[in-house]
Amino acid sequence: MRRDRAQLALIAVAVLHALSPLLVRGAHAAFGWDETVYLSQINSYAPAGLFSAPRARGLTLLVAPVSLVTNSLVAIRVWLAALSGFGMWLAFRPWQRVIGGYVVPLAALVLSTLWVSIYYGFEAMPNEYSAFAAVAATGWLLLALRDHGRKRPWIWVGVAVAFAALIRPTDALCLVVGLLLVTIGVRRVTWRRRGLSVTVILVGFVAGAAEWVIEAYVRFGGPIARLRAASAVNTGGVHWSLAAEWHALAGPILCRSGCTVRAPLHDQIWWPVLGGLVVAGLLVGRRRKHFTAISAAVLVGVVIGAEYVIGIAYAAPRFLLPAYAMLSIPAAETVLWLVARRPRWSVVRPIAIAGAVCALGAQAVSQVSIARSLSDTASVYGAQQERVSDFLSAHGVASPCDVAGHASAPIAYLTDCRDLSRSPSADHEAETDHQLLAFVGRPPATVRESPSDWQKFVVDQPDAPPWQVWLPGRSPAAHRPHHGRRHRLPA
Repeated sequence: MRRDRAQLALIAVAVLHALSPLLVRGAHAAFGWDETVYLSQINSYAPAGLFSAPRARGLTLLVAPVSLVTNSLVAIRVWLAALSGFGMWLAFRPWQRVIGGYVVPLAALVLSTLWVSIYYGFEAMPNEYSAFAAVAATGWLLLALRDHGRKRPWIWVGVAVAFAALIRPTDALCLVVGLLLVTIGVRRVTWRRRGLSVTVILVGFVAGAAEWVIEAYVRFGGPIARLRAASAVNTGGVHWSLAAEWHALAGPILCRSGCTVRAPLHDQIWWPVLGGLVVAGLLVGRRRKHFTAISAAVLVGVVIGAEYVIGIAYAAPRFLLPAYAMLSIPAAETVLWLVARRPRWSVVRPIAIAGAVCALGAQAVSQVSIARSLSDTASVYGAQQERVSDFLSAHGVASPCDVAGHASAPIAYLTDCRDLSRSPSADHEAETDHQLLAFVGRPPATVRESPSDWQKFVVDQPDAPPWQVWLPGRSPAAHRPHHGRRHRLPA
């Protein structure tokens, strides 16, 4: 009976997780830059955006069932919200057999109430799905090493690792390292089962990363060259960005190039609290005979988190979602132990329960407030992009066309154009196949040197500086009537 109630609790958390971004941000939240790139890859409504070296195709495949049929913003948001809730349930499900009780639904609740989980819950971004894959792979691996004679856990380990590699190969590589360390560290396991574990993990990774590797040879000159290109885009190398991540705990969603934000103290305090709960979880896990499972969660979480703390020079809170997902398990173990202490009549237990409820409630309120604030900022920026898109359409910019400059990816997606912002040919009008080229913001030197061939327009933005738009002044295409499909985002 207790196990059934714990399973129902996990389902309830998964449903809440699916609904939270729709309730907090709304189903009309505008697409961001990265989202338009992923969405446009398999889409009959817009040209494919520039797919840079760090990206992988897994997220595009997840959203393809909807993006192939419709470009409706609401439909895509609802689909991704439902997918996110299902992923939450699927990821934590094996842990109910590993640990049992209410630790697992509580861990899922801790993860789902973070603002970064709410904000990205229905976004076409890979980090949350990378987190789900890490949680699932670790849980199924522990079951595979423990349950003798059962094949299903091994299958799920391979599937989870392959999914992680398909979604984000670099995260998956760190996950593989963590899982291999877990395989070596678990006691009372035969070398045959350890060897089988290593084989399944590596085969899953190779299967999931195969597409990324093939594309690396086709477009970038091989995997090593692609990794170098990805490192150049993300300022990779050996860095220490833990302080930057701490300062960005209340946003912005991306903090680089001189970003100097610092989260308020009440929004920073949960990090040291989480650290204390994780350490205590290791001690509690030993007492409750969960030490192997808890230490595996901590080990995998630390290894995955190290990729971004050490390997990236800037902060983006979404990068740490896989680490948060793994560390939520030992944190929940500690909290549940505190509120379930014996004897039941002890005065400590009601105080602990009240304290835990108040602390989790206060944390949830704070995180929802941050998610709403960042969502409001994103909505304003999305509305500005929509106005520029409407302006371009009103001035005859229609497919086939190209857009370069500021916010070019989402504006190109909205206007059915090709994004040239990061293309080597963006500075050369002659290399755009004679399509209409629009520059948003400051144009390149080739335009500034021939002002008679270009017209400058100003698009007013309420409560914000106006945006500049440059269109070819003598091109017949500039006067074409609009006849392409429109991607309009509600204001």
